[in-house]
Amino acid sequence: MSSQPLKAVNFIDGAGMCHDIIGRNIAFNCSNLPRATEEELFKVLGNPEIEPLVYADGTPLQPGLPTQIVKAAEWTDWIDEDEEDQQLLDLGESLPQGKEPSKLAQPSFLRVPETVFLNSFDYRVDSWRAGCMS
Repeated sequence: MSSQPLKAVNFIDGAGMCHDIIGRNIAFNCSNLPRATEEELFKVLGNPEIEPLVYADGTPLQPGLPTQIVKAAEWTDWIDEDEEDQQLLDLGESLPQGKEPSKLAQPSFLRVPETVFLNSFDYRVDSWRAGCMS
């Protein structure tokens, strides 16, 4: 990993905000990707899984609405790069420090010690989680 998530947390913290960082909010830029052929890309990701989009009773949707849904790709076999550029995503759940919710949904491997021992937490949860993922 890298120090980039920690730098992002430091920036957000300095702005008086907290993010509630989780793994799906960190994106990796791959410099090899633009050079990959479609065949190489599908070899790593697999072919897209596409399903028709209809109402639960099977009725087709009205004209102008999407007709298909595509499953998100699994990115498990991509070749690691020496230098990976990372970005923090999804600032829509960010909130001002001091306005943290009373409960926090936490994956067990990112569980913040304060929630275990003190049954509380604050904006510093971002530092803990970024450190766990770096």
